[in-house]
Amino acid sequence: MFVENDAQEVVRVDELLTVTEVAQVLRVSADTVRRWAEKGLLPPPLRVGPKRERLFVRSELDKARRQALEGGETAGQDTPATHPGRRG
Repeated sequence: MFVENDAQEVVRVDELLTVTEVAQVLRVSADTVRRWAEKGLLPPPLRVGPKRERLFVRSELDKARRQALEGGETAGQDTPATHPGRRG
């Protein structure tokens, strides 16, 4: 199954992660994921369903994390790339 993102690109459903799943991957709370998304520290999520649930595209998250690591985020800044709970 596929969905379309805001850029009208087709995304596989198995590429989508909920806020809870992103939180588990990044080893932070779901509230932190929401806050980072609102601040633009994470790629914008797709908003789906009547409750406008946030779904993140895994490949976009991976790309953003790599870019943040390569870009040398400011030490001590609480971001997906520098969060102390993040491994790998």
